[in-house]
Formats: sequence, C-alpha cells, structure tokens
Amino acid sequence: HYTLPDNSEVSVKITNALGGEVYTSETTKQPSGQHKKEINADLPNGMYNVVLKTGNIITNKKLIINK
Repeated sequence: HYTLPDNSEVSVKITNALGGEVYTSETTKQPSGQHKKEINADLPNGMYNVVLKTGNIITNKKLIINK
C-alpha cells in the first residue's frame, strides 16, 4: 500500500539480492490518495528489493519470500 499526495506517474521495479531486475511494471498515471499494487510474478524464495517511483520520490523496501 502507498499514498500519493498528488497525481503522479508511478512505476514498480523488483530486483533480486544481486541487483538483477526480476519485475518491472508499466509506468501509470495515478490520482492522489491511497493505492495498492498487486504483483503477479512467480518469484522463488529469497530477499528482494522493491523500488517504488512516484514522480520525484523513490522509495525502497525489502521483500522476503518464503513459500
């Protein structure tokens, strides 16, 4: 989940522990407010870095998958 203070172009990228890109979303224009992004990527167990770009703001979060 994320909140946009203003209308923004948003993209999501997921990289593995070695920095390799494993998922990239299309950039979409979204209105201000709360949003959630569902990602349909069959990723193996491991640690990933999720990069959310919204306009001039870049947010990084860790993602751990353990099936």
